[in-house]
Amino acid sequence: MILQGGYVLVQIPPELSFVGEPTCFDYSSAIEDSASCTFEKDDRKVTLIDAFKTQAYDSLSEPLELKISGIFTPRSVKPTTNFNITTFDSEGYEIDSHNTYFLPRLANAKNVTDVKAISAD
Repeated sequence: MILQGGYVLVQIPPELSFVGEPTCFDYSSAIEDSASCTFEKDDRKVTLIDAFKTQAYDSLSEPLELKISGIFTPRSVKPTTNFNITTFDSEGYEIDSHNTYFLPRLANAKNVTDVKAISAD
């Protein structure tokens, strides 16, 4: 659950890094149009803000999805170490935290075609 006014922080694992100017896009309908992401490249953090300004999000209603461009993935089919996804209320208090890892699927040696997140909890 993400409370009204809350936000989401995604900690990117150390095997991945930002390249260029990353952006968030293709938000699911559960995310408000006012949403945007902030990036802390050195700390590998992505924060989804202004996505729940008018209502809370209940994870049972529909999946929460967004895409992030500008993340460099090493050429490997091994799972990464964990992503840490943490939700906060509007005052910055932690509500929930989950660890996930992902398995890249390569179309060829150059391109990752999709990513599947798997809960480690």
